[in-house]
This record gives sequence, C-alpha cells and structure tokens, in this order.
Amino acid sequence: MTTRNLPPVRVITLSRPLAWLVMGWRDMLATPLPSLLHGVLVAAGGWLVLWLGEYAWLLLPGAVSGFLLLGPIIATGLYQLSRRHNSGRRAAVSQVFYAWQRGTRPLVGLGVLLFAAGIASPFAGRIIDAKGGRVLMTGGSIAAMGLLCAWSQVSELWHLYAVWIAMGAVFSAVLYEPVFAVIARELGKDYRRGIITITLLGGLASQSFAEWVLEQKRIRIRDATIVWDDRLRKAPPLVLEDLQFALDNSGRRHRFGLSAAPPDELAARIDIRGEVKGDLGEALEHLSGQIFVELDYADLAGWRAW
Repeated sequence: MTTRNLPPVRVITLSRPLAWLVMGWRDMLATPLPSLLHGVLVAAGGWLVLWLGEYAWLLLPGAVSGFLLLGPIIATGLYQLSRRHNSGRRAAVSQVFYAWQRGTRPLVGLGVLLFAAGIASPFAGRIIDAKGGRVLMTGGSIAAMGLLCAWSQVSELWHLYAVWIAMGAVFSAVLYEPVFAVIARELGKDYRRGIITITLLGGLASQSFAEWVLEQKRIRIRDATIVWDDRLRKAPPLVLEDLQFALDNSGRRHRFGLSAAPPDELAARIDIRGEVKGDLGEALEHLSGQIFVELDYADLAGWRAW
C-alpha cells in the first residue's frame, strides 16, 4: 500500500483576508456593472428562499440546498473578471457568462441533485411516518440500482441531468437523513446511541479506514464477545462469544482468520480463514485468493429473527 501525498498547508496571517477584501473592492471599481450583477443574483436568490419559506415551504429544503451552491457558481464569474483585469484585458459581462457556461456544469448538476433531494425529503418523512423506514429504504435502494445502470447509458447532457434529478430524489430515501429519522422514531429516548453507532460504522466503511487496516502488519482480537441488539426488528440479542480475529498484511498479500461461538441452539462454532493477493483499489477480477469456511451445523430457521 502507498501513502497518499498530502498537499502543503499554507499559513496566513489574520490580516490577510482584509487584503483580499481590498483587492476585491478594487476589482469592483474597475468592473462595476459585471460585479454588481453578481450581487443582484445573490440577493435575488436569498429573497427567493425567503419567499418559498413563506408561501411554498415544501420547496424550501431544495431551494436552500441549491442556494448553497449558488455562491461557488457565481464566484467563477468573479474569478474570470479578476484574471482579465489583472492581465490588462477588458472585462465585460459576456466574460461572466462565458465562465459560467465553461466551468460550472458539474456544480449545476450537483445543485440539481441537491435540489431534488431537498424537495423529496418531506415526502420521504411522510412515508417513514406512515409505513416505516423499511419500505422507503428498500424501494430507494432498488431505484438507486436502476438509476446507476441508467447512468452508464447516458449519451446526452439532458439525459445526465434527468438521471441526477432522479438520483437526488432517491438520496432522500437511502442516505443518512432517513436512517436518522427511522432511528429517532424507533428508539425514542435512546436515539443518540443509534445515531452515533451508524455514524461510526459509516466512517469505518470508508476506503480510507480500509486502507489503514491493510497498512498494519498485524491485527489481533482475542477472547472478545460481540452482542447484536437489533431493536428495529425487536429481535432478542445475538451473542457471539470467544471471538478470535487475526489479520496479517505483507505487501499485496493479506491473510485473515475469524472464529466465534454463536448460541448452541443456532449453530456450531464458526471458523473462517482466507488469503487474498492484490491491492484494495484493484478491480475484483485482478484479485486472487482462497477462503475456507467451517460450520458443522446451523439452524437456518433460528436465524430468521436477525
């Protein structure tokens, strides 16, 4: 595994932002009309958000999400004006529109996605209240799979925006927000523990954490006990005792072993061992290895509660 090279961190003084404001004021005096256009657009966006909050609140979450991207999009026009002014060339309104058209398509697409997610979020909450989170998140996961397949077939720009709008609506059903809503609804006063657990597991599932694990020479867990308490399913606690785990990493070679004892009425002791050769970032077809699983008996019907 290779360690990523981090970019250097610039250290600035507390007074440096004041110098930036002075330079921005000079640019505005040099190009007053294009500069004031940016201010008018930001003010109009703010008034639109306030109006939606008063008269069309269902659109408010989407409008706020989209408005958060308005600043970076508008800033590309200011950057273009500043570059032309510093190089001694004429800076006109046409250059602003050129900058918006050239460099903001990814941001516009992301803004469309967030706008759709914000609009769909109140309806996702209503579904959770009426039918629970399982229906919403299962349907959203299936829809997300179909949209990812549709994304691979995009050939026109409007096709991409259509898929992103649909993806934004699906995001309101499968990301952290609906999960937290379900946890708060089901766990009641104990919701904080559930939210912390989900957030922690989300961080552990990241590629950065997996890379850190595979960079360690040895990892050992001995004589541990794991308790799975699924309150959403209202299932009894599942206890795995005498858990033993080992992981050895040597370059591109990774060997692991896991052994644990579930309740006797559910299964015999579980023993899983294996070896994988390759890097985490490689495609599955480029990885090789073998795995061994030993389980003398298991009551599959007994596991249905989990």
